Amino acid sequence: MNEANFRIDMVITAFVVSMGIHFRITNTEWAILVLGLGFLLAAEIINTLIEELVDHLIHEHHEGARVIKDLSAGFVLTVALSVLASFCLVMWKYFFY
Repeated sequence: MNEANFRIDMVITAFVVSMGIHFRITNTEWAILVLGLGFLLAAEIINTLIEELVDHLIHEHHEGARVIKDLSAGFVLTVALSVLASFCLVMWKYFFY
């Protein structure tokens, strides 16, 4: 996949995994982070699919197309913020204790 945002998500995934390895997090913590990161990558793929489909079907400026793309991007942002919250909750004890 050549999308810049997907590459950024892969860097985030690598960072989270490396932190998990470094701090030797529990299996439950791994499950929380892996599910969240998997959902983040899947959300990015879905966002790209929606944007490409809208661009393919609607060639001129259309307000409905903009709304669809904005909602799709908002979906990815919501997932990313949820993953960030999960990461902070899991890593809190390793950073501050």
